Amino acid sequence: MLIWVCALHCEAKPIIDFYQLEKSHGDSAFDLYRGDSMACIISGIGKIASAAACAWMAARQDHEASLAWINLGIAGCARHELGQAFLLNQIIDADTGQRYYPVATANSSLSGQACLTMSQPNENYQDNYLFDMEASGFMYATLRFSSAELTQSIKVISDNAMHKTGKNRQQVSDLIQQNIKQIRDQASALITLNNELVGLSYPAESW
Repeated sequence: MLIWVCALHCEAKPIIDFYQLEKSHGDSAFDLYRGDSMACIISGIGKIASAAACAWMAARQDHEASLAWINLGIAGCARHELGQAFLLNQIIDADTGQRYYPVATANSSLSGQACLTMSQPNENYQDNYLFDMEASGFMYATLRFSSAELTQSIKVISDNAMHKTGKNRQQVSDLIQQNIKQIRDQASALITLNNELVGLSYPAESW
């Protein structure tokens, strides 16, 4: 099963629409949308909210043989153009210094980039990093349930030194939507990998 984790509904909307996910009305802790072997959870802003949503979701999927995860959202940076999408290859928690290294799937069309996860909004961008508020919490939680190969984060640039669109929800959705083919390809590769890992697992009674 693939689980998308987004902080805001405007970040999730392109995924919900593309995969025709339907809102789950039986869940109240988080907004949750479901489809065939796929779900999208809206965590709220911040690394703690993201970690809580991931843990809550994993606990509800304990019947699944394997879980794959994608944290999809926006990020700020100093120099990249608005709308550029990146697959994070290093995530650093700005408060603790903890580092995470998601493993890219083979032949990914998305460029890799490092990201600093902040506790508060920050526009003092550094040239070598993207800035977000969820990725480290996402990694902290999901690595307790899945391997680094199955936990990935895709960030689309919404703010830079010259332009700030992150507070405009329609523009956020539009920026993510313009990358939907690359995002879809990344998700497909991750689903394939997850299915392969499920096929390699052995039932406990066979040991």
